[in-house]
Amino acid sequence: MSFRDMSMVRRWPGAVLAVAIGCMIAGSAGAADTKYDELFRTHGLKCIHPTLNIDKATVEILKGPTTAGDITTVRVKAYYEGWMKKNVMESDLMIRQAGSIRQMQIKVLADSGSAHKPCDLEKGWKDF
Repeated sequence: MSFRDMSMVRRWPGAVLAVAIGCMIAGSAGAADTKYDELFRTHGLKCIHPTLNIDKATVEILKGPTTAGDITTVRVKAYYEGWMKKNVMESDLMIRQAGSIRQMQIKVLADSGSAHKPCDLEKGWKDF
């Protein structure tokens, strides 16, 4: 074995380690960078209450995110202004990701607003 061959053998474990770490970081970046509160505010509230001014609404995460299989569930609470009073909605935001396809669904647990109408996100999985 020549000197040049030996230097390649010494670098090989470091290269494998670098590739492995890169794959782990890339694989976990999808779930870690999701802003569930913003996602619910911009998609969920707009779907359930289409006339709502979402710029004035606030959303906080109560529980989660928890992952079971390819579905991540987050419990959120939204505070928004209605026609006559301030309202509160508690919901489960579910996100399903298989490869590059991301879908979401909402399960409304409680809503003090009177103008709640079932929307597409409550009926089934929708791409986003």
